[in-house]
Amino acid sequence: MFKPLTLVSYADLATFTSAILGFLAITYIIDGTVESYIVALLLLPISAIIDGMDGALARKFGTKHDYGKYFDSISDSICFGIAPSILVYSLYYDISKGPALDILNDDMQVEFRYNIENLIAITASLMIALLSLFRLARYTLGEQVTNK
Repeated sequence: MFKPLTLVSYADLATFTSAILGFLAITYIIDGTVESYIVALLLLPISAIIDGMDGALARKFGTKHDYGKYFDSISDSICFGIAPSILVYSLYYDISKGPALDILNDDMQVEFRYNIENLIAITASLMIALLSLFRLARYTLGEQVTNK
């Protein structure tokens, strides 16, 4: 019953801790208060420091499986892709200005409208998320190619 727990290494614990901190940062970002943004901005660098430790821990103490690089990529996508993109969106998207893109007006007639500031906020947050995911996919694929 507890056999999967015996496979968890120190590197895995660092990776899981980093992912948990990234997730907590997202929850604080969603809260939307100044104080919660500050906590999120503190959690993300701590997550990055812990993320940097997992490779050293794996080299020093070893690992009992080959899943570490996949755990690390998933954790990195949370901490360095999704959380920062949500942070940028939350800080710069202003809901009071209306939608970034709107096709229908209030009378349900076709009328193309946009808000450039909100459009930039969405574009920037999407770019952060997509580019970080592409980079992590390339990094993970690169490790597989070099290991063959």
